[in-house]
Amino acid sequence: MNQLEKVKSRILLDFHHGMGDELICNGLVREYCKKYETVGIFCIKRNYPSVSFMYRDLENLRIHVVSSHTERLRFRFLNPLRFGQNHYDEIRAIDAYDEESGIRFERQVYTTTFGVPLEKKWDSFFVKRDPEREAAL
Repeated sequence: MNQLEKVKSRILLDFHHGMGDELICNGLVREYCKKYETVGIFCIKRNYPSVSFMYRDLENLRIHVVSSHTERLRFRFLNPLRFGQNHYDEIRAIDAYDEESGIRFERQVYTTTFGVPLEKKWDSFFVKRDPEREAAL
C-alpha cells in the first residue's frame, strides 16, 4: 500500500506495555502505520528509550508515555474531548486476554483484536540498524 492509499484518519493502538509485548507488536504497529495517516501507541516510561529507538523510522507514529494503567485509561476516556494531535478517530485495544481460550496471546493480539495476520509478526518486524551504536559495543 503506498502513501496515497493510506486511510486519512488517526488510530490509537492499546496493547500490553511490557518490553516483550512491545517487541511482539512491532510488526502489528508497522502494518497499521502503512494504512493510517497517524498511529498512536502507549509506552511506559522506563521502556521509552528502547521503544522510540525501535520505531524511529516511522514518521507517522506517536508514542504516548504513561506512568500507570490509570493514566492510559484516562487518556482513552478523554479522547472524544480532544482536538489536534492527541485526538484519535478510532481506538483498538486489548482489554482482556482470554487465557482459557486455548489461543496463544500473539494470535489473540494480531488476528482477533487487531485484524492483522499473525505472519506479519515476523514478516513486518523491523528495527533500523545503527552502525555507530553497534560499533561502540
